[in-house]
Amino acid sequence: MKKFFLSGCLILFCAVNIVIGLSTNPLPASARVRQSAFNPDNPYCSEYIRLVAKDLHISVGTLLAAKLDAKRDLLAQLVREGKLTQAQDDRRMAILTERLKNDPCS
Repeated sequence: MKKFFLSGCLILFCAVNIVIGLSTNPLPASARVRQSAFNPDNPYCSEYIRLVAKDLHISVGTLLAAKLDAKRDLLAQLVREGKLTQAQDDRRMAILTERLKNDPCS
């Protein structure tokens, strides 16, 4: 009987800690939903990209391509320095390219 009581208390203690932990801790940054440039609730990102391109006298497409090229150059440097493998570089470039298509502010 004592074992069942202790087991029940342990289960209750764990359940209470889980509920308290979930209710008081905010989600980590990786679990939060990012606002996309195409999200109507965040028109500032699209406007920012447009204004930067305008100030540089280039198209938005050219600006986004330059942004991707800069990231590509940085990853290539990391490969040359041995901090990334070519496979890691390829994977990251695929992710960055897709992310830039969906969210130019990323």
